[in-house]
Amino acid sequence: FPSHDKGEWVWWYIMSTDKDVVDKVRRACRYEGPIREKHRLGRKVLYLIAVGRKIMVEDLVRLGVTGNKNNMGWLGAAVPPDKVSHFCRGLFDGDDSVVVSNQYGGRTIRVSHSDGSQDFVKGLGEVWARVLGSKVRVERGSGRSWVIRVNGPKAIKLLHWFYCGAHIVTGK
Repeated sequence: FPSHDKGEWVWWYIMSTDKDVVDKVRRACRYEGPIREKHRLGRKVLYLIAVGRKIMVEDLVRLGVTGNKNNMGWLGAAVPPDKVSHFCRGLFDGDDSVVVSNQYGGRTIRVSHSDGSQDFVKGLGEVWARVLGSKVRVERGSGRSWVIRVNGPKAIKLLHWFYCGAHIVTGK
């Protein structure tokens, strides 16, 4: 995400707990610097690269790259309508979960997404609700997170929307 400093320098950071993702971005940008590791107590290691070329960062910001999901003007302005399912699939592949359990006397499937931003989860819930044709509830998760969950046939419908027509590649 872009970060504007008070001085002359402007930085652009790419961060992920998946080192392979950061390495692919590093290679695509022809970035020759190191991938840094940020060790966080009780959490996964965060891998990052930082670019400090002002003109490059300004170009990225002009092209719409943003790191603050709360200020995205949410999804409608940030992602073209024909790409929303791909965007949601990318979120799902990176952070979401599918759980199949034997609750309630039979096999049940649940799809969920959690995030630290209530606004982001609410916006995503609105997208899911439009796809499903019914309301989706946003709940407080553990710690400072927010979560949306969809069960049963709605979960299957959502997964179909994520992956219908998608080119599936194993690995990231």
